[in-house]
Amino acid sequence: KTNIDAINLQLKLPSLDKKMSLNGDVSVNGTAYTLSLGLASLRGFLEGAQTAVTLAVASDFLRFSFDGAFAQSEDLELAGTMNIDVPSLQKLAKEQGQTFSASPGTFENFSVTGFVKGRPNHLSFDNANLVFDNIKATGKFSAQLGGATPKFSGNLRVARLDLNPYLPPPPAKSITIAPWADDTLSMEPLRAANGNFTLDVDSILVRNIEFGATTLQTNLVNGRLEANLTKTSLYGGAGTGQIVLNGRGRTPSFSMKFNIADVEALPLFDAATGFNRLSGTGELAISLLTSGTSVDAMMNNLSGTTNLHLSDGAILGINLANVLRNAQTYLLTGALPANLNTQEKTDFSSLQGSFNIAGGVARNTDMLMVGPLVRVTGNGQVDLGQQTLDYRITPKAVASLQGQGGKTDLSGLSAPFRIHGSWNNVKAGIDTKALAEIVANQAKTQVRKLIGDNIGGDVGKVLQGLLGPKPEPTAQPTSEPPTEKSDEEKALETLGNLFGFGKKQEPPTEEAKDGDE
Repeated sequence: KTNIDAINLQLKLPSLDKKMSLNGDVSVNGTAYTLSLGLASLRGFLEGAQTAVTLAVASDFLRFSFDGAFAQSEDLELAGTMNIDVPSLQKLAKEQGQTFSASPGTFENFSVTGFVKGRPNHLSFDNANLVFDNIKATGKFSAQLGGATPKFSGNLRVARLDLNPYLPPPPAKSITIAPWADDTLSMEPLRAANGNFTLDVDSILVRNIEFGATTLQTNLVNGRLEANLTKTSLYGGAGTGQIVLNGRGRTPSFSMKFNIADVEALPLFDAATGFNRLSGTGELAISLLTSGTSVDAMMNNLSGTTNLHLSDGAILGINLANVLRNAQTYLLTGALPANLNTQEKTDFSSLQGSFNIAGGVARNTDMLMVGPLVRVTGNGQVDLGQQTLDYRITPKAVASLQGQGGKTDLSGLSAPFRIHGSWNNVKAGIDTKALAEIVANQAKTQVRKLIGDNIGGDVGKVLQGLLGPKPEPTAQPTSEPPTEKSDEEKALETLGNLFGFGKKQEPPTEEAKDGDE
């Protein structure tokens, strides 16, 4: 129902064939408008002839102007230059009885200017200039204003698309990482209109992640937004992606897929997570799905997979060769150096691994890093919902390492390295408990061998039984000649010598037997 009152209009009509003008004020559903209409010929308009027309309408919520002509009057088909300016979409929606919440500074000003054709309820712009908040675009644009929900579509070019104002607010800057926000997410803006756009964007900003040249196809229908990145560039790499935000149901859902090749890891991970300890170039595949009414719920419900394969990079801030030297010190002395972590790096030729995510917990079992000096395996988990991690890597020397004190052959030496704790209290260092287990198992193996070689028989079996189950072999035996003893074996041999069983005793000679007698 439309109520029109407070009409204060002045009509000038010299004749049916001369210019008609209508100026004044009118109230529509309680909103005051100023109106200015000019028509070249009322007779021509009524008879369906092309008629020049100017129109300007203004209120506190909307400013509209048109300068062109009616092609024919039956369907009010028009063509000309049009300008639509909405100071605040939120206020306009509220004025029309539709309310929604949005972040400050968003869903405010909207304007479109260009050459238009169509009817008042269906307009198509060519060479349009469109402004939405701080987003500026040019190209083709159409608006269907009839029906309960307006629909917009177009092919536009955008210099810069900053999505941060429309995302949940980031946690306040602090020396600590804040818990995930549990404020209820609002999906009302997705239901305010329907749309279908193809965007050619020079750059897209999502949090601190900046995409380069991107072609983005978006489709918004009844609260479900699907954005397909048919091509994009990201920190030297290129690929495709898809983002879906579904606000149709009571519980919003979110999904994301990306496949990027030749991406530079250091700037990507630094922008995405603040992690600046990994460099290299490679491939990244991400597939994520979650649902929830808050960021906290979405992080705890997250599921999916990620795969990463990097080449020619480095782990920054730590030298795993030094970790192995420290492990050697621990084996020989039982103590660790105070300066375990060093501001160095560990080069690698290849690093790959995958995470399987369920219930907000990302688990990895197949991390493998191959370097010129060190080979590293890893496994563990990152609890994204609870903001904790527990991850173990095991570096193993595969060549001679040059370090302080000269050349040291650490080939074959390995040491478990653990990174664990809450995100606000991450601890890292050699996993001495696991290392002690390795030493204990190797010691048992050595003692078993010594007992078997020196005692044997039933007594030997009894003594070996006291050592518990036999440790599982770590490698299959080969016919290759034995290699030089590792430092772990040397340390164990030294320990054995202290107790008098470190060397196999030679059988006594006949002279010795005689002497004993």
